[in-house]
Amino acid sequence: MPTRFDHLVAFVSDQAIDAVSVLFDQKFHIRHVTLVGLARHMQIALAVGWVVERRLGVRPEFVTLPSPHHPEQFCDAFETVLQRAHGRVAVNLNTEDAACACLALQVAERVNKPVFAIETQYDRLVWLSAAERTLSPLEIEDRMRCLDLFEMQGFDYIGSASVTDYANKLACARRLMKIAIHDESALLRFLPKTGLTPRISPDSSDLVALLEEYRILRPGVTGRLQFSSYEAMAFVRGGWLELVVFDAISMLAKQAGVVDSHRGLSVRNKSGLVCEFDIVFMLQNALHIVECKSGDSRGNKFLTHFEGITRAHGLRARKMLVSVDRLSDTLVAAADGFGIACIHGPQLRELSVRLSKLMQG
Repeated sequence: MPTRFDHLVAFVSDQAIDAVSVLFDQKFHIRHVTLVGLARHMQIALAVGWVVERRLGVRPEFVTLPSPHHPEQFCDAFETVLQRAHGRVAVNLNTEDAACACLALQVAERVNKPVFAIETQYDRLVWLSAAERTLSPLEIEDRMRCLDLFEMQGFDYIGSASVTDYANKLACARRLMKIAIHDESALLRFLPKTGLTPRISPDSSDLVALLEEYRILRPGVTGRLQFSSYEAMAFVRGGWLELVVFDAISMLAKQAGVVDSHRGLSVRNKSGLVCEFDIVFMLQNALHIVECKSGDSRGNKFLTHFEGITRAHGLRARKMLVSVDRLSDTLVAAADGFGIACIHGPQLRELSVRLSKLMQG
């Protein structure tokens, strides 16, 4: 089975990961790379090439191909790329432009070069050229990281949110989730509209005792209980849910095959737009983004924002929503239409089981 190549020729478009994931799999032993594409894709190609060189020490060549509107020119240019390649060459046909893929396949067949594509859903290499078509698909090793993908799409890393006294906050968060499952609006009713003084009521005694135990609430100068800081109040507002979900994913990571994960990740696009993601992780060389909502989840505005922020920047991520609110059937259907998997309301009691099923696809 041909798994050792000297040279990879790959199309680069918005499917950046599928174009180069084989480079990160050591069984292919690829030492030369040519990234090809149409003029509109070459900015992405430069970003992809930078990641490949930084991570693997392989400096790609870049070739801008003529438009497929002129098939003969396109084919001549692509054949020149293949003829100039070093040693044993393989062509990766993953691209969003069907005309480019069809013409490239014809050229590769004409000069007898093996051709494959990556089956995105299962992260497998599938042979397309006639001589190799009977060969079994190959699993691609999971070695790409979250920041690799963000860099390929033109994002710069800003940082990840840190948490002081993580173990105690996680213990508190787990107990807060029990309160939220029993009464999904209990925490939001407790929070002040302004300042640090909570809105204490007769039905919030258990919550008060819990927050005092973990010193999130303390007596102020007047003797009244107050949040110890705005950071502590933000934790009760929603930071606790991120910790619980991130911890559950971390516990499942080894079994599921998660490569790396981040909580509170901030990145900046070249346009200057800053994107903050509650939780991101890589699984099967695909970016997964988890949005945690501890309230105000019943409208669909945040769904369109969540879906749009990924689609607009070519992230092509698998998306999940974990919500304290019990979502309506209509909203769940809308999320499904956007490709967003949901865990909500009482389903939080089975958080780990449901996350495991979603991570298994």
